Amino acid sequence: MSERVVILGGGISGLAAGYQLLRRDPEAEFFIFERSPHVGGLCRSVAGDGFTFDHTGHLLHLRTKQGRRFFLELLGDELTEHERNAWIYSKGAFTRYPFQCHTYGLPADVVTECLVGFLRARGEPAGEDESFYDWINRQFGSGIARHFMIPYNQKLWKTHPRDMTTEWLDRFIPRPSLEEVIRGAVSNDPTTLGYNATFFYPRSGGIAILPRTLARALSGRIELGKQASAVRCGSREVEFADGSRVGYDRLISTIPLPELVEMIEDVPEDLLAAARELRWVSVLNINFGIARHHLSDRHWIYVPEDRFSFYRVGFPGSFSSSMAPEGTSSIYTEISYLPDDPPDEGAAVHKAREDLVAMGILRPDDQILTTVVLRLPYAYVVFDRRRRPAVEAIRRFTSGHSIDLLGRFGAWTYASMEDCSNDAERLVERLFSPAG
Repeated sequence: MSERVVILGGGISGLAAGYQLLRRDPEAEFFIFERSPHVGGLCRSVAGDGFTFDHTGHLLHLRTKQGRRFFLELLGDELTEHERNAWIYSKGAFTRYPFQCHTYGLPADVVTECLVGFLRARGEPAGEDESFYDWINRQFGSGIARHFMIPYNQKLWKTHPRDMTTEWLDRFIPRPSLEEVIRGAVSNDPTTLGYNATFFYPRSGGIAILPRTLARALSGRIELGKQASAVRCGSREVEFADGSRVGYDRLISTIPLPELVEMIEDVPEDLLAAARELRWVSVLNINFGIARHHLSDRHWIYVPEDRFSFYRVGFPGSFSSSMAPEGTSSIYTEISYLPDDPPDEGAAVHKAREDLVAMGILRPDDQILTTVVLRLPYAYVVFDRRRRPAVEAIRRFTSGHSIDLLGRFGAWTYASMEDCSNDAERLVERLFSPAG
């Protein structure tokens, strides 16, 4: 390939695109520019006091042959496969995940409401332009909707499911059979459902080993601390905050889509308006190192009730024993918020610890050895009714100006690490095709 390719963003998507370009043509001319001092984007880890914390839970769910080949060839024996051990905490009880087929252990009236609602909903036809709220009630019935699906998703997305579409959820929400729902109501059945029933995780070093391994293969082609400030479509040039410039034949953007549109010079006003329609949630990730061995053998816990600040709790030591010093444990919590309404950090840390005690995970006298607070300004794309037309309008413009959109925030979608690498491989294949 004779074109010069510039990649904005050194997260998984940008690194995977570079890796695939190099794989296809060792002489390919491409450069990756990352604004932070580190590669990885959201797929990063921080270490201190003997603990390692990821920027929230990052686990490799490998569903496709393409994804398994890529990650297992890349990391090989560095990865360990786990069977998911995920739970839910609600009504003062721990129940297995997913909620819809594991109501055993909840109050009898809740179990009854969930079963009756599920039976009544069976066979309900889909309506036109169905909202996420309608989909939940049609798939699971009013009981499961009321006791888990609605409160959990509203807590995560900071948006009522009535205002969300269904285009993102194809594989992310498990749909059990009637037999599975009944069995999970009358027994502590360990049946696993869903796209994340198994996962891979590095033996040591946290999830950051993944982008670091990719970066080593791309030595000399990555520049860190390079903040793009302007994209000039006419001259096919990117300008950076330090005043430097680079020309391109093809631009692959993995940076957040609203930011890309804002930096395109002379962009049409309707595209600026479209970009301003895009919504997302941020996450405050509070991590604790605890002076107690083996807090839990669970991997993570979903927490739907509003009285608790976080929507999920995880235990890194259950992924890898290397995540905490011997004789200690660690916990991560995730708090969702709208970008223009960030929580106070000190108050959030205090509340998170109180909530962990209230759930019985921590004891009041547990010694906190370290607290690490990480902010993820972009965590999840909100799939409301404005997203699709806005993204389609932006994509029509960018595709006509030799700009490819890639990744969770570059393409403004819901994508796992496997999705990002697969999409990068498909994009590079297209660039090398005769019609590319």
